Amino acid sequence: MGDTNSPAGRATPPDAIMQRRLLGSMIRSVSSLDRAILDAPVTAADLVAAIRHMRSTSAPGMDGLTAGFYQVAPDVFGECLSMVFRDQLKRGRLLPSQRKSAVVLLHRKGSRALPGNYRPIALVQVDVKVLSKALTYRLQQVISDLIHPDQKGFVKGRSIHHHVRFLADLQDLVTGRDDEAYALFLDFEKAFDRVNWDYMFKVLDKMGFGSTFAQWIRLLYTDPQAHLLINQNIQPALFPTRGVKQGDPLSALLFILTIEPLGNLLRDHDEYGVCLTADHTTTGTFFADDSTLLSSSIPNLQAQLGLVQDYCRGSGAKLNLSKSVLLALNRSQECPLLPGLRVLGRTDKVKYLGIPFGQSSVDVSLVDFIEQRFYDGFKQWYRQARTLRGRLLVAQTMILSRLWHYTQHVSIPSPTVRRWQSMLNRFVLSRKHDRASTHVQLIPTEFLYQRCQDGGLGFPSLAAHLKRQRLQLLLQFIQGLSVTTVRNWTTAGSELLALVITAHGSSYRLGLSNHISASPWQND
Repeated sequence: MGDTNSPAGRATPPDAIMQRRLLGSMIRSVSSLDRAILDAPVTAADLVAAIRHMRSTSAPGMDGLTAGFYQVAPDVFGECLSMVFRDQLKRGRLLPSQRKSAVVLLHRKGSRALPGNYRPIALVQVDVKVLSKALTYRLQQVISDLIHPDQKGFVKGRSIHHHVRFLADLQDLVTGRDDEAYALFLDFEKAFDRVNWDYMFKVLDKMGFGSTFAQWIRLLYTDPQAHLLINQNIQPALFPTRGVKQGDPLSALLFILTIEPLGNLLRDHDEYGVCLTADHTTTGTFFADDSTLLSSSIPNLQAQLGLVQDYCRGSGAKLNLSKSVLLALNRSQECPLLPGLRVLGRTDKVKYLGIPFGQSSVDVSLVDFIEQRFYDGFKQWYRQARTLRGRLLVAQTMILSRLWHYTQHVSIPSPTVRRWQSMLNRFVLSRKHDRASTHVQLIPTEFLYQRCQDGGLGFPSLAAHLKRQRLQLLLQFIQGLSVTTVRNWTTAGSELLALVITAHGSSYRLGLSNHISASPWQND
């Protein structure tokens, strides 16, 4: 979490002029009704609700007390903590033990010898996490009115899949129109750890957060101490000067508030973006710190990069340009080389929110990747369950759950789905884990998929689940068309559909109508 008080760890303070520009771009603010919700006293009931909704096995802080300890008597602890926190709010400081956190390093990817490949997670005391969670519940109620729909991360009612679908449709749309368009996938260095606290509180003030709620946030960020936990040994205290606590439930919401001015800057200069319709242009997408610039030309892209650098100077963020990736969205156009940027070639891919994107189609290679991931799951987990119910639980939670994010965006061929279903049934019924294994199924198929309460075994039907995913996305698309706020993903999808219908004429309309009326999804 953040920097220490050592000279090498101190951050360069944000540029005051650029910071005023960022704050001046913010037009959304907390309503008086929402401010009353945020500033209401934190009651024992709020804390009890937070205690009950925590995972009992969540990692404890330095006091060793888990959430399960507080869940033994949540009403008693809620009442006690409410009195403690009220007193601490008046004093403006937590107890010394509450300000301490143990920081563990989790390996992300790459060489384990490089410190940059580790993610720090702050193990905060559970009583402090209870307060943070109660504040998080309040902020979640109002944050959708403060954050533009271009940001999909950590806002209820918004989905990561909408961004993935939007970028895929945008590729098809600009290719069909033969428009010039580019996507630059930005890489911010240690984005959560570089949040400047002074800037963060200025953002809260500019958005109109009440003084009481801001005081609660200040309480959590006053004089914190971090102790690295290395090989089970607690190191001497470090004193962070910036960064939000990774591992704290409130941190994600605070972060997206601080990055919102970047989206505002880009939208204020929509002449640099990609035109979807005559009156709607898209300039970028955001999922927490996963930020993507969308530009209509290379000069416009460079102008957008200038805006990003302005944001970095005003906020304390740092753009890692050498790790940012440029993709030409029009599949028929080459992407020019730009100094300092990684430019994708015809066959190169970049992962965007977990899904590989490039100028060529990814369906075949992605299906192969998903299939290998599916079969590897059985080899990894077959020893962990001895009973039929146990194997069914393992299959649903540890194997199939790893596929659903991908299958939302790629069509799985029917023969592949049947092979997967057969493998799943063999594993659950007879513990077979090899893809070449065989099994004589004696139980009627319809009995396998019936619900348990109806006398069946409750096996998941993969074909039905895949269709359900498509229908859910289609329903969200239709619902998105009915709202007054223009959404990028529904606008791009609508324009792409209109382009296809225009290109194929009335014969396509008739074929589409017949396909829908004859679709097996109608009865699914």
